[in-house]
Amino acid sequence: MPAAIDFMNDHFKNLLNSTRVYDIAPKWYSVIFAKTNDSISTVFKRMIDHEIRSMPLYDEKEERYIAFVDIFDILAYIVEVVGIPTDNHEELVMISEFNSTLCAVLPDLSMRNPWNTIHKDAPLQDVINILSQTGIYRIAIVDSDGKLISVLTQSRVVNFLAEKSDVIGPLTKLPIKSMGFGNNPVIGIKETEPAINAFLKIYQYNIGGVVVYNDKEQVIGNISISDLKDIGYSLDKFNRLFISSKEFLSRKIEGSHVPQLIYITKDDKIEVLFEKLRLHSINRIYVIDLETKKSLGVISGSDIVCMFDSKASPPIYLEESSRISDRTVLEESQNIAEKKVM
Repeated sequence: MPAAIDFMNDHFKNLLNSTRVYDIAPKWYSVIFAKTNDSISTVFKRMIDHEIRSMPLYDEKEERYIAFVDIFDILAYIVEVVGIPTDNHEELVMISEFNSTLCAVLPDLSMRNPWNTIHKDAPLQDVINILSQTGIYRIAIVDSDGKLISVLTQSRVVNFLAEKSDVIGPLTKLPIKSMGFGNNPVIGIKETEPAINAFLKIYQYNIGGVVVYNDKEQVIGNISISDLKDIGYSLDKFNRLFISSKEFLSRKIEGSHVPQLIYITKDDKIEVLFEKLRLHSINRIYVIDLETKKSLGVISGSDIVCMFDSKASPPIYLEESSRISDRTVLEESQNIAEKKVM
């Protein structure tokens, strides 16, 4: 299959090469960051308060930014370091450690956040190529003095591409299935399973979210890594993870104007994909069979970015690898979760 770049008109190619990375990056009045001597709960609270999933980590001893920390690192800390509590005492111990442990232990614990920088005047096409070929999710933007001035995330890039999709060219008129979408496995859990199993699978497969399906294997919703914020920045609401996934979903959408599940079909055109990404400010969407209501695949932000890589023609589906080495830890955690629910 040819790379999407071959389907784009010259105008859009020129747009990607003339747009500077700083042009689409968030403009900060001040940098929202974490310090190595901040507690994990302090950093988690900052993420929740500012509605972000990651931030740069500043080392006061070295007087420089050294890494990114994000919500995946916090999930990895809970699973790998603390472990799932089996009783009230262990839960109190977990909360205590979460509130007292310094976030210096977090950098790249999830193996998703290497520190990479790019000059503010670099063309957007360069960032797209880097995101596509390295699999990273964000890159720090620096000025000519090497000072951090912003961070450009994969989701920001996807949103820009979606907003400009009307000038991409013939590509947008093709159906989803013609680009190879909708043929990849979808990770999910049953609606009767505790919500914590969703996060354990997010951790295991290193993905942004999982589908929730009923006894007929019909998709009823989605639990994403961002939903981890519902446990509270000090883990005081950790017990919410032991309710059923169905109940967790119902609480999640109460009072929300966002549809329970945003999806497309294999017959939808690429332009419909971009329109839904733009309208809902998302960078992950499921492909659903309308007749059976079953999931056929998922299109992630990584897939979208790969479409516009000017230097390679990778397969559309680049699902992150499973954490096979951590399978024992996950099995133990799932067993604990099941016993606690029972």
